Amino acid sequence: MHRRNYVTSQFSKTIKGKEKESREYIETYNTFSNEHESMIAKSLFMAGTTWPGIMLYEDMRALDYLLTREEVDPHRVGCGGLSGGGERTIFLSGMDSRIKCAVCSGFMTTFAQTVRHNISHHTWMVHLPYLSNCLDLPDLITLSGGNPVMVQYCEDDELFAIEGQREANDKISKIYSKMERPELYSGRFFPGGHRFDIKMQDIAFEWYDRWL
Repeated sequence: MHRRNYVTSQFSKTIKGKEKESREYIETYNTFSNEHESMIAKSLFMAGTTWPGIMLYEDMRALDYLLTREEVDPHRVGCGGLSGGGERTIFLSGMDSRIKCAVCSGFMTTFAQTVRHNISHHTWMVHLPYLSNCLDLPDLITLSGGNPVMVQYCEDDELFAIEGQREANDKISKIYSKMERPELYSGRFFPGGHRFDIKMQDIAFEWYDRWL
């Protein structure tokens, strides 16, 4: 708690006087986050937890609240996200059976190819010690046991080598085929860099409409 208060205090001093959502604010926020990320990660590990674990816990508690809403059908809840939101989609859809359909955009590869090509670009928020001894990233999103999953791959993504994306797509396809539900997985490749553009959004919501 003391460490979190220290970081919050330092950040408040750093952004003081800057207009929220201005370019100056965003650049200052990104620089501060980059400089303090390792300290926060070390604090989490020392406290006996992990960054993905914290995010998953928070997302599950948000889902708890969502399901209290009268307008929400608990049997038709999906999730999705781009980049870090894609990471959160992988963990939440894989670990919480209340999620019935998922779309992960711009965040899928294998751990081996990440180490080989892209490790310098990635945050501590991805790191879960010893996970790769048991499971790979594409394995995680299949832990739902066969719920509909779409993964959108960006072929020129600077964060994920195309080799890792293809390996992940092949692995997820094989897992769904082994479950005898190949129609429940869709791996879509798009030209260009890290993004979730209108075309990709339209395809994602068509997937939700189909399965939810």
